[in-house]
Amino acid sequence: MRRLFLVVTSMMGVACSRLGNSAPPPAAEFLVTTAESTFWVRADSTGIKRRAAPLRLAQVDGRFVELYVADDDHSFQDAIFVSQRVYARDLISGDSTVIWRESRVLNSAVSWGQLHPDAVPLGPDDEEEQRPLRRHVVDVALLGVHDRWLSIRTHEDIETRREPLKHQTARAVIDVTSGAQTSLGELFGAEQARHILAEGERQLAGARDSADRLPRAQREAARDPVRLLALSDRRFALDVADGRPAAELLAASDQFTVRDPTLVLRTVPVNSATWWSASERARHPDTTLSPASGAVLSRWRRGRYEVVARADTGNGPTTLALRDSLAHEYPVAAVSGAVESITWLDAPALATESRAALMRAFSDAAYYSDEVRTARWAPRAARPTLRSLHAWYRPHAPAVERIAARNVAAHDADRREQPRARLRRGDPLHDRLGGGDQRHAPRACDLRDGQH
Repeated sequence: MRRLFLVVTSMMGVACSRLGNSAPPPAAEFLVTTAESTFWVRADSTGIKRRAAPLRLAQVDGRFVELYVADDDHSFQDAIFVSQRVYARDLISGDSTVIWRESRVLNSAVSWGQLHPDAVPLGPDDEEEQRPLRRHVVDVALLGVHDRWLSIRTHEDIETRREPLKHQTARAVIDVTSGAQTSLGELFGAEQARHILAEGERQLAGARDSADRLPRAQREAARDPVRLLALSDRRFALDVADGRPAAELLAASDQFTVRDPTLVLRTVPVNSATWWSASERARHPDTTLSPASGAVLSRWRRGRYEVVARADTGNGPTTLALRDSLAHEYPVAAVSGAVESITWLDAPALATESRAALMRAFSDAAYYSDEVRTARWAPRAARPTLRSLHAWYRPHAPAVERIAARNVAAHDADRREQPRARLRRGDPLHDRLGGGDQRHAPRACDLRDGQH
């Protein structure tokens, strides 16, 4: 995150960047969404101005909503129960609403308190046990927003002193307006939902066949996790493929396991969806692959101008540029990771009330830091195509001793939880901790590289 903002901050002092021409850039105003941040870009005759903030925004019925994640801690001194809630905050009114909450952790904490009436709740500044009797933790990552639908990924850990660490990974699509979880059939209709699941089963069968063709030394180790993989009409994320709405299924175990096998399948596009409008289509690019360099070129066409994003084939940044009708390009910014979508603010023009609310949100976000913030954003998982088990199988990793976390200055504000901290922190020098944020022990075996 810090590296991203160093890149952006170094560019913000430049009022106008032009490439080989003296003409002013085309008039434009839009929001650029990446996995980590939102960029507010405005171009006019004076140049290009941009502003960045660690925000995840959705636009519902013409109103902007900020989406963020907050800890839901019900821990005791000898037992840890931490989940996360997903909030939607209306930028105009400032009111926050819980749209997703994992109930299993809360139920576990209640049951623990009933079975152990002498258990002492963990205070905001109390140290937890190095080896608690029980640990039940859920992490949530926001994957993307399409219309009013938010895709999330959850990872649940359960561990006791007598039993090994067990995991379960899932996905869900949530209605931002109501908090209701939806299914493939509700989003795409029964016929298209059956098509998506059938294609998922075909890909999953290919993965099982790949396991059977592994060398004998690896075959038996791969078969058991692959047999646990299953599909669900509620375990998926929304995506866009070839300018059409699509579903990205997650093949995972329906039960808690030590190895937690998961496999992200290839995106399956559909022909239509009732919620897929022209304005939603305009938020997503037309993408091509350069045959010479292999670089990904994304284009958002917008009448008299277009926005172009070039993604480096390596780990370099994605460069954004405005291009006018004469093919003159004006550099906008270099961002970390891929550009997920663009929200247009110039046609129709942004209302005065909405503009003021956006300005407040961007100003408030300047106070979010690695040390003091409630929203904790996780990078969007890479989405590789389905590969054989030869490519993505990894052998069982040895268990690693976990480092205890600490709750720092826990608060629970009613209207907005952002300004005050609720971080789980440990030793920042430990190689499993990123910037001091507590991470859970690495899962012993994933069926592919990267995150789920």
